[in-house]
This record gives sequence, structure tokens and C-alpha cells, in this order.
Amino acid sequence: MGKRQKAEMLGLVQRIIQAYNDEKLTFEAIEQMLRDEGYDISREAIRRTVKSNKQIASELEKTRTETVALIDAIRDNPNTDTNEAAVDWLITKSFEYIKTIENVNFKDLPEMSTFMNSITRMKGQLVKQRMDYNKVFEKVKQMVIADLQKALEDWPELYQQLFTIVTNLEAPDVG
Repeated sequence: MGKRQKAEMLGLVQRIIQAYNDEKLTFEAIEQMLRDEGYDISREAIRRTVKSNKQIASELEKTRTETVALIDAIRDNPNTDTNEAAVDWLITKSFEYIKTIENVNFKDLPEMSTFMNSITRMKGQLVKQRMDYNKVFEKVKQMVIADLQKALEDWPELYQQLFTIVTNLEAPDVG
């Protein structure tokens, strides 16, 4: 078994990586921050931690970027799209995890299968809900057009203007 690094023994690895990647702090600034908090760790130990944990740093950055994109999607589409964005993110993360599996443990397989089944079923339900909602919206538009046509038989120009307005209506986001 290899020698554990000081940052690992102090439980500071992720904190150092996050300070280096997310906060863009220098090794010196990280050292000072940790020393101010009472940790006895050198700049060289911090540098070794960052160097030996490039993969963790890369994954943290990727996750941060994906999380920001998810939050932006949710902020821009606060209704059903929120759920769909979260489900899409889960599906993506699950497939990324599955690709890393080298040996399948049959004890864990049913749990993973149940999880994947649940999130893909949820995705299907969200898509179906959106499609059903759009069908109802289109049906209501056709009913309104039919009612306008009957009510405005004597005013064809007004009917044509309202027909154009109604046919151009789009279904609002599902709440």
C-alpha cells in the first residue's frame, strides 16, 4: 500500500482541488488559507495533491459545468422542462457511470437496473405529458376557431383576423 499524502490524512484533498479549480487560488493562497484555519500543510504538499488528483479536478470541473448548465436550463424553463432536464442529467450521469464498470457485481445489478428503469420511465411520462398537453391545446384551438366561424359569419374580415391570431397561438409551458 502506498504512502498517504498529508492532504489526504488531513481530509483536505477535495477542498484543495476545489480551491485550485473553482476558486482559481494559487498554491500559496491555498496554503495561507489552510494555515489560517490551523492546518499545518506546505505549498509543496498542496502542489503534489493537485498534481496527483488531476482526474478528480477534471471531474469536479466537468460536474460543476454540467450543474451550471442544468441550473440555467431550469431557470429558463421553470415548469415540466425542469423535471425533464433533471431526468436527462441523471440518465447521462448513469450512463457515464455504467461505462466505467469493468466487472458486474450481480448483487448490485438489480438495484442499478431498477434505478435506470425508474428514470427512463419518468422521462417517458414527462414526454407523454407534454404530448398530451399539446394535443389538448390544439383541440381547444380548433374548437375556438369553429365557434368563431359560427359567431362571425356576417363579419368575414374579423373572423380571418381572429383565425390568424388563434392558429398562431402556441401552448404555454406545462406547469
